[in-house]
Amino acid sequence: MLRITKAIAKLPLILAAFATVAMMVHVGMDVFARLFFYWHAPATMEITAYYYMVFIVFAGILYSTVRRDHISVEVFDRFFDRIRGPITLFRSLVTLIYFAFFAYCGYFLALRSFRRREVTDALSFDLTVWPSKVFLFLALTGCCLSLVIQLIVTRPQAEPASLKPGEDV
Repeated sequence: MLRITKAIAKLPLILAAFATVAMMVHVGMDVFARLFFYWHAPATMEITAYYYMVFIVFAGILYSTVRRDHISVEVFDRFFDRIRGPITLFRSLVTLIYFAFFAYCGYFLALRSFRRREVTDALSFDLTVWPSKVFLFLALTGCCLSLVIQLIVTRPQAEPASLKPGEDV
């Protein structure tokens, strides 16, 4: 089951990599054009803010959640070694609630944006915004599903000291 989620997580990783390269080319072209031709690529800042950055950030969050490389606070693990399992379970549940809340809010944000056909002014044309909000919702929903699968399949327990983030349990 975890292999399936890891295979699915590679899709947003590829999308994030593509968005990173596209953003570098787009911004680089804009800078080059401004320096040498006194011309700029239309909507560079808007496309970077509404598309590239959303895809890069939330695809990265999804990928790190699936691989269990997300940030977690392990303050109590050192002091209470015996209850590491329940603490890990608590951390996973809090993370799930956090992602679920933002996915829930993101759903209504994306729905409202889609119904309004939300656009932003990009100087020479209107840039459609709703696809990035839909991706935000999908990525956060993927994080929730990944955490639920991790809770059901692996049942957080005291992780051995030799286990490193990203390794299979």
